[in-house]
Amino acid sequence: MKKHVCQRTHFKNRVLERYGLSINKESYKLIVDKIQNGESTYLGKRSLRTSYHKVDFYGTNIIVVYDKTRGTLVTALSKDMHMLKRD
Repeated sequence: MKKHVCQRTHFKNRVLERYGLSINKESYKLIVDKIQNGESTYLGKRSLRTSYHKVDFYGTNIIVVYDKTRGTLVTALSKDMHMLKRD
């Protein structure tokens, strides 16, 4: 399986696990578009290619890791998990 497919599957599973939200193809694209259009809250860098963002998804703020090289969502973090990883 290709990397972007694995990332997408992992992201969908983590959103369901951590936020109780089911993500389909359209909602996945909506979240990516919000990040790419500056409609998310930038929370910082994770690495040279990945960053943290808070995205309003139909009234629920979800924290995601975005891969700018691939234009994909890597995972969804709970607020507590994100705060542990910040510098």
